[in-house]
Amino acid sequence: MENQDKYEKLYHELIQQQQEIHCQNQKHIKNGIKYIIFIPLVFLALAFFSENGKVIFLTLWIVSMFLLSAYLIYIEYLDFQIQERIAKISENELSEAQSLIGGRLDEFEENVLDILKEWEESLPPRKKIEDILKMRHSTTGKKQKEEEQP
Repeated sequence: MENQDKYEKLYHELIQQQQEIHCQNQKHIKNGIKYIIFIPLVFLALAFFSENGKVIFLTLWIVSMFLLSAYLIYIEYLDFQIQERIAKISENELSEAQSLIGGRLDEFEENVLDILKEWEESLPPRKKIEDILKMRHSTTGKKQKEEEQP
């Protein structure tokens, strides 16, 4: 009985540590996403505004994108590995791994799609490409006939 209480207490501490690490990883991911937007923009701006060294700044821009992406993948991988080990220890194979970004990403994507649809609807109606091509062919045909007649 005493051993069971000891193991239960240890298990709860382990779960609590895993949740704390998960929260820290969520913060790391949020910061990483901010950095993946800000740092490359700085290098890109420097590349456009500098007369010399454009190649260097563009190279730094590309390298920063790769490094920040690798950092985000590494954080996600570590978090997934910890969750997988906890599931293995607790013998709970059916538990689903918690995502670092959360369900809010789906909501964000839906909001962006709604905004894009509203924007597209507010644009003036577009002509179909077939209509544009027919109109172009008819005008070029008329020009050719006019040129042929002296």
